[in-house]
Amino acid sequence: SSVSLQAGSSVTQIVNQTFPHYFDQIFTEVFSIPPATRSVNQSEKKGQVYNVTYKQQSEISSFELSAGRNRVASSTGGLDETDTAKIYYTNSITERLSWSLDVNSAKYKPDQDISVLAVNNYRRTSASPYIYYKLNVNWTMSLGYIYAKKDIETDALPRESNTVFFNMSWREPKLLSTN
Repeated sequence: SSVSLQAGSSVTQIVNQTFPHYFDQIFTEVFSIPPATRSVNQSEKKGQVYNVTYKQQSEISSFELSAGRNRVASSTGGLDETDTAKIYYTNSITERLSWSLDVNSAKYKPDQDISVLAVNNYRRTSASPYIYYKLNVNWTMSLGYIYAKKDIETDALPRESNTVFFNMSWREPKLLSTN
């Protein structure tokens, strides 16, 4: 078993320059004319970030539980905040048969101060159970299901997907060993 904890503070300085027209910036750079309408805004964003992970592994199973908060730069110039949680479990029933379960949840909160677009807070949840069967050394097959759901705060529209799949894999046998 192992436990890890990472925690910190995020401080980001944001500097925005605003030109009312694209051509005003070109005239300023080419002709060295000081723009009368340019504005510079400086701000500072502070926030907490963390990640907590618990792992346990035995000969036939493994379990991982994690949760965290992260802040990442967005395409609109601000900082998006993401809260995540994950559970992953795998278990070998026999030497050939095993299964796993992967459950994820993430809540996205876009930076409302910087964004010029109408963006929404949303939560995405997914669950994926799998069954694996090893036919022989080279052939493996798996059967899986993926459920995904996205909830946007500003509307009540259902956004769900269900996927069932079957996968057959062949691994080329090693002809030479370099050990």
